[in-house]
Amino acid sequence: MTEERERIRQQLLAAPRVVAAIVAAVREQVPAYAVLDDGRLDEVRAIAAS
Repeated sequence: MTEERERIRQQLLAAPRVVAAIVAAVREQVPAYAVLDDGRLDEVRAIAAS
């Protein structure tokens, strides 16, 4: 992982609302994500935060 990517990842982890906004935007734009249940969305949130 590059230093720049790690810096951004740390910023995202420090701002959970940013992760929530990313997940909401993906869910809105990608039909496959729109139908995910909460359990699967937890996985998406974890990926978005990493």
